[in-house]
Amino acid sequence: MTHHEHQEHHKKILLPGDHVGPGEVYEASASTYVDKDEVYASTMGMLEEGSRGLKTHVKKLQIERGSVVYGIVINVFDNFAIVVLAPEKSPEGKFAGVDEGKILVKFASKEYTRSMRDAFKIGDIVRAKVTEIDGDTAMLTTAYPEYGVIKAFCSRDKTPMVKEGRDLVCPSCKGRERRKMATDYRAFGKINF
Repeated sequence: MTHHEHQEHHKKILLPGDHVGPGEVYEASASTYVDKDEVYASTMGMLEEGSRGLKTHVKKLQIERGSVVYGIVINVFDNFAIVVLAPEKSPEGKFAGVDEGKILVKFASKEYTRSMRDAFKIGDIVRAKVTEIDGDTAMLTTAYPEYGVIKAFCSRDKTPMVKEGRDLVCPSCKGRERRKMATDYRAFGKINF
């Protein structure tokens, strides 16, 4: 493909969790996250051929204590996970922006959670409740049955996983994984968020 043909490609709209491209071509930014040297969108944005990143035109979410939020996990540590909150549709149908959330291990589940890596993985889409606002970060909880992962992707091949009992199974590689799932995981497991 010549450089000229490459520039004639149309703009592509990406949703949270969509693959942007390899890390050596695309730069990580506030609107993306990197997993195994591949760049993924953490917000809705526009990918233009020839650009090195995802362009987003969004404003901050208006959230408060008690708000129910959706987001995508961009980093997981033993004691906490970082979530970029996904855009919400405003009454005018425009996306209203993103902010960041943090789930501490003690607020992951009612059951004992040894490490956040046992409950969440990078790329998981979660529903959580805001417990407090700490500067630019919303402190979140998923310690109730209706909160937690609503869509998970296989750690090996990024295929959306299907709930089977207490486990998640990859339809592609048959791998089994565990998450702190929301009770309605199955309703979201096969849709594109």
